[in-house]
Parts: sequence; structure tokens; C-alpha cells
Amino acid sequence: MNNNLKIYKNTIIYSFYWIIHGILLMIIFNFDKLKIFNWINSYKHEFITLVLSYLTYLGHAYIFIFGMIFVIYKKKYIIPLTISCIISVLIVSIMKKYLFIHYIRPSIIDNAININNYIFNIQYNSSFPSGHAIVAFSFWNIINFILIDINIYITSYLFILSSLISYSRIYLSHHFYIDIYIGSIIGSIISIFSWYLSSLIIKNTQSRT
Repeated sequence: MNNNLKIYKNTIIYSFYWIIHGILLMIIFNFDKLKIFNWINSYKHEFITLVLSYLTYLGHAYIFIFGMIFVIYKKKYIIPLTISCIISVLIVSIMKKYLFIHYIRPSIIDNAININNYIFNIQYNSSFPSGHAIVAFSFWNIINFILIDINIYITSYLFILSSLISYSRIYLSHHFYIDIYIGSIIGSIISIFSWYLSSLIIKNTQSRT
């Protein structure tokens, strides 16, 4: 887990452009989350709906379990995944169950463009932030850090995957853009912190042996 700056570089660059993109988008629509939601959801297609309705599950917390199984052959990678999982679950639980429980979801707004027939396990509150966006960016960034030496384009692939997972939450009427935007930033910060902390833990353990 050496060369952390090299590992973080691409993620930080993509995160920078993502942050700028989000700010510009919200400025264009005068920070009206319903207008942004309807603009993003202005185009619907049955095939896209079908794909995104399954892709969205890759942002569920249980994906961490599959990740740990994937890296079971290298236990040092389980540490950042575990740290990222714990922090993500705690932050999502605290923010959605206590801090922002009254934030309603677009699925119950009359003039929002919805596809209610595709909404699974529909909820009406705790919209902010998107837990799936937090998990998507925290988990898939860790996978990116693990695989980046194998494929230099892995950051691009996994960033697109994380973005599509987050986009699915808007498309399926579970969240507003601001929910997935802030969730993605939180997830990215969690991934970098988890990788850095696990590096310190491993370094400290090795120095004692």
C-alpha cells in the first residue's frame, strides 16, 4: 500500500471535476432540486430502466461482503474494506435516521417525473444523503485502489460505474441530485481515509514484527 499519493491522484482528479460539475449544474438550475430532478429524468427508456433497476443494487451495503470475499487471498485489503464499510454504515445511519429523517423523496412529489412501477422498497423520507451513492463511491474507490496497478484505466471504469449507480437512484425516483452529489463526495472521502488509515495500521503492525 505504498505510493498512496499515486493511488489517490486519479481519484482526486475525478472528484475535482465531479464537484465542479455539480456546482455548475446547481447554479444553472438556481439550486432548485426539483427542476434538476425533472431535467435528469426527462428521458426514459424501458431498457435503461431495466438495467438501472438492477445496477442500483451494486450500491447496497452488502456489496462490501462480496468485496471481502474477492480479496480474501490478500488479507491486507480486507482492512480498508472493513474500515470503509463500518464508517459508511455509521454515517448513513446517523444522517438518515437522525439528522435528515424529514427530507422527503421525489417519489411522493406530485409534479416530479416518476416511474413508480419500478420503485422497489419505496420510502418517503430520509432522502438526504443517498446511502447508495456513499457506498458506491466508498466501496468502488477501494477496489480501484486495489486494482490500479493492474489496469491504469480502472479508475475511469469504476468512476463511471459509481456514477451510474448514483444516477440510478435519481432515475428510479429514490433521490434528488443533491442527495447523490453529497453522498458521492462523502463516499470518496471515506475511501481515501479508509485506505490511508489501513496503510498506517499495516505499517505499524509490520514495524512491531
